[in-house]
Amino acid sequence: MSSESLLLSGTVWLRTLTDIITPLTGELAGYVSSRNKSYPGADKSLRLAVQCLTKTALQYMSLMLPLPGFAEAWSRMLVTLQAATKNQSEELAEAVPECVKNMLLVMAAKGILVPEWRDVGGKHNLWDLTWAKVKVVSQSLVPSMLASSSIPGFGDVNNESGGGGGGVGVATAQQQQEEVAVVNTGANGVVEVDGDIVHEVVLGDVVDAAAAVAAEGMGGGAQPQGGAGLQVLEPPQV
Repeated sequence: MSSESLLLSGTVWLRTLTDIITPLTGELAGYVSSRNKSYPGADKSLRLAVQCLTKTALQYMSLMLPLPGFAEAWSRMLVTLQAATKNQSEELAEAVPECVKNMLLVMAAKGILVPEWRDVGGKHNLWDLTWAKVKVVSQSLVPSMLASSSIPGFGDVNNESGGGGGGVGVATAQQQQEEVAVVNTGANGVVEVDGDIVHEVVLGDVVDAAAAVAAEGMGGGAQPQGGAGLQVLEPPQV
């Protein structure tokens, strides 16, 4: 994602997250779990997709929070992150919990992830939902980690989910806010994220995809130049 926020609405970003980035991450998680030999670099691609997913959610969360569909989109995203750890990849066993933990720390520092956090209609307790789902990602992802990370206002948070804090790398809130993945699309569908080349995924461009969603929402049928949205390569026919 761009290091600078794009001037698109929360509705556009919610749809981009729900219809494009989350499903893409889920597809890659399936490839890694099945250990499909046709995609030997799928675990690396999944790691980059998880980074893109968590950083997109974090960067545009303030725009999406007031929307009625946020709770469902957030829950679906967390379930997808759970799926990203259900494999035998040592790289993902560290990378996915680290991404999730850093995202949660920034959310807490921003005052989003708090015990009274509910969706806009007050129907869903997003605090409880979040911790119940992220604990599946890693047993170390529990409320007490906020207190141990010295985030103001969380000194008395109880360890409601059990388990303790080690094993996951921690970045400060400021570091996580500044660390935004840069996605560039080159020729022939090759994608470069933070300098790493990804061959398994034809992204087109996340920005183009968001612009396409925006154009559709405004009734325009024109596709943005430079990409046709996010796609996942289908396995070759046997």
